[in-house]
Parts: sequence; C-alpha cells; structure tokens
Amino acid sequence: MGDIASIRSIMAFLGAGLHDRPSRAVMVSALAGARRTVALLQSRGEPVADWLASETRLRGIRENAAALAVMEIHEHRHDTAQACVRDHPDRIGVVGDLLAVFA
Repeated sequence: MGDIASIRSIMAFLGAGLHDRPSRAVMVSALAGARRTVALLQSRGEPVADWLASETRLRGIRENAAALAVMEIHEHRHDTAQACVRDHPDRIGVVGDLLAVFA
C-alpha cells in the first residue's frame, strides 16, 4: 500500500465529500486515530460496527477515516464499501479506487 497511486487513492477517499479538502496532516492524523481505535476494539474482542456507525453519523473526515480503517479489515471491507456507496453514491469512483488498493 505504499506506492504513489495507492497514497493518492487513500487521500482522495479521506477528502471525499468535504467542502474544503483538509491538509495531509489532518488526514493522516484522522486515519491514525481511527486505526488506533479499531486496533483497540479488536484487541478487546469488541465489534467495530457500533463504533463505525457512531463515526459515520458525524460526517466529514472522521467518517471517512473510520470507514477506511474498517475497510482495512478484510472481513469488513465489502459491507463497509457498500455502505459508503449507499450513503454517498457520488463516491463510487473513490471507493472503487480504494478497493483496488487492497487487491
């Protein structure tokens, strides 16, 4: 996941739907926080679905970062991607590009 195209796909997903695109630092920070939370939940054996639902209600960078962090878990990828497209049909392209990163 380290090549330039992958990084661009991740950044495009994180900035999708936002009126003002946040700085890379803000995007990286949001994603790092979401990844930490997902790791903590998994280490406790707790489901990530409830946390993701609470983050997606907020809309914005936290929603995008949470969805990406959950999509990094193979068993949640398909359902989370479908929910993203269902909730934001205009993002089908960035979701598809992001899924290609995981392939």
